[in-house]
Amino acid sequence: MGDENRILNTLERLREMLHVISGGEIFFEHIHVPVKDFAEAVRVLRKLIEKEALENDVYINLSGGMRVLVLETYTASLLTRAKGINVSFTDLELEGSAGIVRLTPLIFPRKFSNTKHKIMTELNRRKTKTEMREISKGTGLSISTVSRTLRELASEGLVRLSKEGKKVLAEITDQGEYFC
Repeated sequence: MGDENRILNTLERLREMLHVISGGEIFFEHIHVPVKDFAEAVRVLRKLIEKEALENDVYINLSGGMRVLVLETYTASLLTRAKGINVSFTDLELEGSAGIVRLTPLIFPRKFSNTKHKIMTELNRRKTKTEMREISKGTGLSISTVSRTLRELASEGLVRLSKEGKKVLAEITDQGEYFC
């Protein structure tokens, strides 16, 4: 019971601190997550994220805490993103303050074809904005196939398209790099 009281006191101090720092704009809710039941924990966290996303932007900090809770929270966030709910992450601090890892949430493409993979691999290899003709040459795909596929990849958040004059340029996003 001593550890539980210490935790509750710490949470109350955190709630008060957030209230003061944010001028009452940040709200803090203490919930129980059954960490020993992975599926149930993911369900509880997913529902919480979905509920919050109806009214607020959702930011998740996975630094510190139990490894299993970090995995459960990340899994829940990926499932909500698959439903089209935007969840943002703060950087993840490594153990012992050994550094920081930038978390890029995955976006699940509707259908990841061999054509998409070829284009993504070519963009990842180049690491810079690339014109469609160059992508066509590098992949052996027709310009029309490259153009159509790039629009699909852009709508899925895996590439960024921009124009320079009459040229359409494509660049792989952080999320896109996961699929190369």
